Amino acid sequence: MICLPLFTYYAKSLPQSILSLIVFINLFLQNQICRHTLAQTEISRSFFTPFNQDDNWKSYETMSSNHITDCGTSLIFGGPSVFNYQTAITKTFILPPHYKVQFEFKFWRLDAWSGSFYIFYIDGFQAYKQGPNVSTGTQICGSGTVGQVYSISDTMNHNGNSAIITIISLQIAASWGISDFILYVYKCPKGCDYCDISGNCQNWNRMQIFFNKIELTDGEGWKSDYTIFDGIQQCGSFHYYGKFQMAKILQIILYLSDPHTRVRMQFKFLCAFVTGSIVMRSEANGVEIYNAVLSVSKITNNDIICGAQFRLDKVFLGEIVNSDQTLTLTIQIVESPDPADSTHFFGIRDFEVFTDAEKQIFNEGIICNDDNIQAFDGCFSQIYDCNEGCNQCIKGLCTQCLSHWILNTISGQCKAKCGDQIVVSEEQCDDGNQQPYDGCYECQFSCPLNCNICEFGNCLICNPSYQLINNQCEFICSQNEGVFLSYYSTQKEEGHYCQISNFISNTYMQHVLIQTDLQPLFDINQCSINNYGIFAYQYQLCPLEQPQNCKISFQNQCQICNDLFELSNNLLCIPICGNGITQEYESCDDANLQQFDGCYQCQSSCQLECLECNSSQCFKCIEGWNLVNFKCFSECGDGIISLLQYEQCDDSNNESNDGCFECKFECSKNCQFCNQDIGCFQCQKYFELQNKICTPICGDGIVIEGFEQCDDGNDIQYDGCHQCQFQCKENCQTCDQYKCMDTQIEQCEEDGYYLIDSQCLSICGDLIIASNEKCDDDNEIAFDGCYQCQYSCPLNCYDCDYGQCLQCDDGYQIKNNLCIGICGDGSKQEIEECDDFNQFSLDGCSDNCKIEINWACTQTNFQTSQCIQTKPPHFNLLFINQTYDSQFIQLQITSKVKLQNSYQNLTKNLKTFLVDVNPLYYIIYSQVVVEPNATFLQDINYLFKVKLLKQVTTEIYFQVQLDTLLIDEFGFQVENQLCTLRLKNPIVLSESQRTVSHKMSQLNMYILIGLGIASFFILLSGNPVECFEVLDTMQYQSNLKYINSNFPENVMIYFESSEVVTITPILEKLKLLDLFDDFIGKDYMPAFGKFLFYDVNSDLITNISGLIVQVFMALILFAISKIYLKILFKNFYNQFRAFIYNNQKSFLSQKLTFFIHKLNQLSFGIYQMISFKGIIYLIKANSWDLLFKTILFLFSEKESNLRNRISNMLAYSFLISILILVSSIFQIKDSQMELKQRKNYQHEGIIVAKKFLFVLVLIESQRSQLTQSILLSLINSIYITIIVIGKMVNQKIDLMIILIFEIPVIFFTLLNICYEETYAHFLSSESQVLIGFGQIGLLSLGIMAPLIKYGYQIKIKSNQLIEKWRKQNVNTKESSSSSLFI
Repeated sequence: MICLPLFTYYAKSLPQSILSLIVFINLFLQNQICRHTLAQTEISRSFFTPFNQDDNWKSYETMSSNHITDCGTSLIFGGPSVFNYQTAITKTFILPPHYKVQFEFKFWRLDAWSGSFYIFYIDGFQAYKQGPNVSTGTQICGSGTVGQVYSISDTMNHNGNSAIITIISLQIAASWGISDFILYVYKCPKGCDYCDISGNCQNWNRMQIFFNKIELTDGEGWKSDYTIFDGIQQCGSFHYYGKFQMAKILQIILYLSDPHTRVRMQFKFLCAFVTGSIVMRSEANGVEIYNAVLSVSKITNNDIICGAQFRLDKVFLGEIVNSDQTLTLTIQIVESPDPADSTHFFGIRDFEVFTDAEKQIFNEGIICNDDNIQAFDGCFSQIYDCNEGCNQCIKGLCTQCLSHWILNTISGQCKAKCGDQIVVSEEQCDDGNQQPYDGCYECQFSCPLNCNICEFGNCLICNPSYQLINNQCEFICSQNEGVFLSYYSTQKEEGHYCQISNFISNTYMQHVLIQTDLQPLFDINQCSINNYGIFAYQYQLCPLEQPQNCKISFQNQCQICNDLFELSNNLLCIPICGNGITQEYESCDDANLQQFDGCYQCQSSCQLECLECNSSQCFKCIEGWNLVNFKCFSECGDGIISLLQYEQCDDSNNESNDGCFECKFECSKNCQFCNQDIGCFQCQKYFELQNKICTPICGDGIVIEGFEQCDDGNDIQYDGCHQCQFQCKENCQTCDQYKCMDTQIEQCEEDGYYLIDSQCLSICGDLIIASNEKCDDDNEIAFDGCYQCQYSCPLNCYDCDYGQCLQCDDGYQIKNNLCIGICGDGSKQEIEECDDFNQFSLDGCSDNCKIEINWACTQTNFQTSQCIQTKPPHFNLLFINQTYDSQFIQLQITSKVKLQNSYQNLTKNLKTFLVDVNPLYYIIYSQVVVEPNATFLQDINYLFKVKLLKQVTTEIYFQVQLDTLLIDEFGFQVENQLCTLRLKNPIVLSESQRTVSHKMSQLNMYILIGLGIASFFILLSGNPVECFEVLDTMQYQSNLKYINSNFPENVMIYFESSEVVTITPILEKLKLLDLFDDFIGKDYMPAFGKFLFYDVNSDLITNISGLIVQVFMALILFAISKIYLKILFKNFYNQFRAFIYNNQKSFLSQKLTFFIHKLNQLSFGIYQMISFKGIIYLIKANSWDLLFKTILFLFSEKESNLRNRISNMLAYSFLISILILVSSIFQIKDSQMELKQRKNYQHEGIIVAKKFLFVLVLIESQRSQLTQSILLSLINSIYITIIVIGKMVNQKIDLMIILIFEIPVIFFTLLNICYEETYAHFLSSESQVLIGFGQIGLLSLGIMAPLIKYGYQIKIKSNQLIEKWRKQNVNTKESSSSSLFI
């Protein structure tokens, strides 16, 4: 570089060979030296202490859900008992055009390592691999760790839209983690889309890119097996287009409008479960461009991230020579050998298309011009306009369409959504389907098939042989008189042969054949077995002829052709095209399928530019091409622009600077970019566009020879240079450039003085120091050493002399005669953005005291800056829960924000919709919890309710668009304006199904209320055991709603009726629960699984408050009954008896006798409940509730506090009591009670044990729907088996009631398997609803069991009362009081 001037001086005298060698060495040294000084660009950094989130890294096969560990000196991602063997972490990064990536991170080995590897992948390529064999180390992350920290840094060549990074460990029983991760890229030069491994820009411009975002939403116009396919799947940290089974054909039409000659394509390919070879075949416009075995890098053999045998790599399709503006590309992936099952799949993403088209750079300010005045075509009246159906657009390209329109992401235009049953734009009709011949096809009126005349899709007159039936033309064999039989061709087309009619119509021919020796001419088309049936050959209406070129035939139809022939679709033997042999109607056969080589598909063909071709010889070419020796050639300079060639213009000469040179558009002189229609639109450096001509910029201080004489950077007159031309000073008549040439008489004698109004005056700012001036620096800048031609001190200068600063103020230093703040001294000056007491970058405050990106520094003047790393706020959508056909979503922003502009309103600008779902199929309700304003920072919160009105069969994506600028406290804008959340696809009931469900729920509620009232009267009648059995049955069925199955809505509606099975409303009405809460306190502990849906509180003390109140009331009743029996009844027994005896004929005496009898029964029943048998019934009656609340508390996550410790003691005490009670029941000896009574007690113990197991499985198996359903049905089945085989139930009616109740529950739980995700996709939504109604019927049958028992008991009681009434009529004199106190 230094020797360049000297080299240039002697270059002319050097030999050519020496000169070339020196140039080569110079370029080589520049490349080797400069390439190491290129600065890399930081893309992302993660896990720098402090941090509190995974930063969008995905983790698999981890040992803990918390992935952040505090190792004392640093936080790490991973840690002991967090990351271990086969743990994989991955993240996807979107990158700018680049040629190399650099990564840095710290790897924390936390256990002994025996040589197995941890591997760092980028796009499936092993970028780094290390296998330490170390058994020693230090405790770098707590006790028990034996580890070491490794600092990893490396680079690798890389290009493409994204980088998928994966780290996986293969060391068994060894924990690990990472920290301080940074990813850099080496960018291509500005404006370059593709560069080589040295960073040199290549002539490849990216024209199209597909699937280039981390999160994808649709197929972007791609087809699978020639049908539009929008399948998107997630794999690790990215989405991909798929999944596709092997041998699927992918297709896309590429629109490459800019002139080009070459095309290259590349994409990322992934597959899983593939064990064989992978072969890819690809064609472009029918020409094969790729057919080879792919070598795809394998990441893991195990099913960790996306499946077993997971492979990921980048595929390069190579360069193809092509100049077509549309390119139909097909790709087929085949596995060899063919896989035996359907689990093998593949997918693609980051599909990039490059061409060698010249990159057009347009001035952003240029107005559009489409040479028409049509509105809604993207440009109207030279102003960008939205296309028809567009809601939002940018420079004529639509980004969002209105409802009932579909966005074409390639063309940027909206087209009417055909099939939504709404007619818009150019649609004539829309019947919601794509069936042809139904009156409306592709949203245009169409005639039904075989219709002759129709109007608005309705047929008026059918073709002959057809009859109009229900607006359809149906083929008929029977014809009216005078109408001939339908032609054979018509019968064949319809596939409906009138064989009998055909045979009858030819009876005369049959007679001639039998009676004479004449042989008629046969019509080979009508002589067919299809036309006459078996009669054709039995009666010799058609001869048995051998088809041409056929080896084996049957009834005129060839089965096997001769050699060199093949069977066509219409069962004719035709020559094999492509075997190199010309036969029959083939005009040629060159044994290939290449177009434009003289022979294509065995017919003569010419080159593409030929207009008239005969026998592979061209006789006329298209416009711009010349015919030479039967071939078409183009020639630049013939004055004709050749079609299908690369000529942009042709001015019949080879002169430059005339607008067209070498048949390419040429810009005018000094123009850098131009266009044929609007001329030059960007000039070269130091030139500007004036009237479409590039002229030098006057006033930029740069003189352009040939255009400007001077340029002093201003437009001041009489300063020697004005409008870039020399000008005399004022009052000077003659001058030479700057120097005035007037005689001395007309001038002032002293330099710096000018003759003004006949006086010699000095002018400050003429760069001449006059006698009355101390300095003159030709500006009016203060504090630069000279101001208004007098010396001045620089700003913040303490001492200066002649404008030169000698000493600055404290905190400043002299640099170029300026006092600037000392960066890094810890004292922020006004000219500094920050000062953190150091001169290191990447800590928030750079080495030149500038605030760095994604950092915020707080300080005041003359104080040290405190910098905190920040991230721009991001808004997310959180799925809250689902209720039937409604789903609830919450919008949150990661930090507090406010409006950037006070005139904006987020609520009004907020756009919510379901992607690709008819708006008539859903309703979205919005609730503003916290709305932003332009004054205060707030945590923004919105709630959305998405209610489906009709069943949707595709995946549902909820999308929210802000369209509002929100900023955080550091001025960072919310980085995303669009967020998408995948919702569940619930089963939606029809109105009739929902009505039936509500009626069945109401019926069940009335039954439960009736059972509850009946149980209350049973309790009053002195039979509490029967009361407890009823309550037990009701609560048992109520708990079935907590089974964690995805029930259809009709089952969920039915379960609403079980909410009446509680006494909580009664206790709340009496304010007993409030009294309990005031005394003990109320707490809320969140549950999990299905309990979250019903908002169940897991806090044990709060849950048993109702039970404690019940126990308290029972004790009061017990005390009252004891007082009555021990005091009142015992002391006044004789008085009661004497009173009743003396007044036995009185009506009052009889009623009082009956009342005292019932009161005694109730008192004795309550008193006996404290016995062993009574305690068993009490536990049994409350066991469902107690077991449920106790086990739920034990399995819930809870804090360590006094309340929870007391709850733990209560829970374990109750479970131990249950265990002791059950074991004591089975330890009763035979001598202690009768066999029948002992079996009753054992039955009670089995019931309690069954309840315990049922509740345990119900709660513990919330995360496994299939396991839960199977185990619950198994528990009930075992219970029924035990009581039947063991004869635990004495009465047949009791056994029958148990079976009626338990068997429906078994079938109910087994049917829940139908809703499990693995099996649910085999059933339609309608089938699942029908299964739900079947389950409702089963539960309704089960709840009828107590009613059947009561009906049976009422029948027995009625018979007993009738018999007693008869006896009383026989012996009317018998006193009723004699048995009162027995």
